[in-house]
Amino acid sequence: MSQTDSFIDEVSEEVRRDRTYTLIRRYGWIAVVVVILIVGGAAWNEWRKAREASLAQAAGDALATAQEIEDPAERQNALLDSDVPESAAPVAELLASAAALAADTPDEAADILAELAADGSADAIYSDLAGYKLLLTAPEGYLSDADRAAMFERLSAPGAPYRLLALEQKVVELAAAGETGAALDGAQALLQENGLTAGLRQRVSQLIVALGGDPNGTAGAEDRAETTPSAPAAPTARVAEPAAAPAADAGAEVAPDSAAPETGTEPAAAPAAAPESTTPPAATEDTDAAPAETNDTEADQG
Repeated sequence: MSQTDSFIDEVSEEVRRDRTYTLIRRYGWIAVVVVILIVGGAAWNEWRKAREASLAQAAGDALATAQEIEDPAERQNALLDSDVPESAAPVAELLASAAALAADTPDEAADILAELAADGSADAIYSDLAGYKLLLTAPEGYLSDADRAAMFERLSAPGAPYRLLALEQKVVELAAAGETGAALDGAQALLQENGLTAGLRQRVSQLIVALGGDPNGTAGAEDRAETTPSAPAAPTARVAEPAAAPAADAGAEVAPDSAAPETGTEPAAAPAAAPESTTPPAATEDTDAAPAETNDTEADQG
């Protein structure tokens, strides 16, 4: 029995070994391919990153070299002709437009910015920035009113990268055109936007004050006035009563003074406050009459 069990165990182990070898021969290449793909993918990713870093460094060096040129016109040409990858081309165009402005050629700068702003393949960060700079630096008459309105609508659309700056510039242009009401409305609405920086909020508040508005908003003041209309009325009634009393006292005091020069007797102002009792004057008359009788008696005795 022991020999039979040993034989069965050996046969079973050989069968398992044969099955394992069969599976390896059938599916082993898949594991090898997976390992090769993992290693190859990691290597390609590192090569791609190194290549992008090298291209970015080369583009940065080219732009920095062009920026070192002192003459603005030559710097503009060098920036436009610089050998930079497509991803860095918008940066070169923006720098070239700045060089054109420095060279006192605003029309060329506007052409560069308009071309970049209309480039649909460029990233919105660069194309919208070009449009915003075009609104700020374009010569008078370069953009029609319709073009400016369309550009403002595009830049101030929800989600646009420079939406808040475009709204601020629109308010500034409305104020410059004399449309104070529309400018105040736009500025008040801009203060309610999310994501305002401290500097932008301060500039908008100062603009509202300069236009004669309230940075805190006029609606809130109107609401407060409507909710408490009776509070000011009560103090007014309480203040009106004491105000009338001094006026009467003043009139009573001034009247004797004004009549004093006519009568020539200044003490007439003293009895003005004592008309309630008539006894003192009567007593005074009796006192005055007593000396008169005494004088008559002395005269008879004499």
